[in-house]
Amino acid sequence: MGSRAEVFTTKGAVAVVTLKGDCAILTTDFGTPSEKYKLQKKIELLDQLRRLTDGINGLSIPKVLFKSEAAGRYELERAQGLNLSESKAYRQGSILDFFAIPVESKINNVEIYLRMVEKLNSTGFALRDHKPDSVFLNNDGTITIVDSDGLIEEKNPWLTDRGVWSGMPEVLQAMFTRGLTSLELELEPTLLIPAGIQVMIDHLEDIDSATKAVELIEEWKRGDPKQLTQYGYDPEITREEI
Repeated sequence: MGSRAEVFTTKGAVAVVTLKGDCAILTTDFGTPSEKYKLQKKIELLDQLRRLTDGINGLSIPKVLFKSEAAGRYELERAQGLNLSESKAYRQGSILDFFAIPVESKINNVEIYLRMVEKLNSTGFALRDHKPDSVFLNNDGTITIVDSDGLIEEKNPWLTDRGVWSGMPEVLQAMFTRGLTSLELELEPTLLIPAGIQVMIDHLEDIDSATKAVELIEEWKRGDPKQLTQYGYDPEITREEI
């Protein structure tokens, strides 16, 4: 990653984000009341996500260090680590740094993410809009989530989070591939994903809950480690096997 003395600014859908030192500064584009309201709600959702997921080891949600709702300006803790964004404009950290992170740490990242979903679901919330560019990975196996715009109360939250259109499969895969294509990698991206994890991702809709998904990973760690160390798998695997 670049020096912390550097200043990087990018324009998102709701806010202009400036990364400066250890802070992420969010401001509106034109300062209209509508923009200020949307940004305020964005920050409130992120703070709600932090409260709802408090206590999960390895999970970090940036805290608000300063806010001025009247000015439409918020300063947050800057996320550490490597961003999973598929867009080079938003991507933080080099590809080489990303692939230097041990696979064991990335498996731990998947488990932490699922535990986050598990805790949200247990309180009646779904994240709904899972996005790779909202996730940062760290070398120590921890993750940071910087966006929770899709956070919503649901009667059946897991049905929402596990759905094909939720984006969660893409996030879990990106923890191993960073969303890079076969052309960029010069190999099939799924070959970088442990077999058990890929099968689980492909069959999320057949898994009863986030808790069950976490239990599968723990089971493989204890009894069938090749599910987490073997790469490539038979795409015709039956659903009964998971």
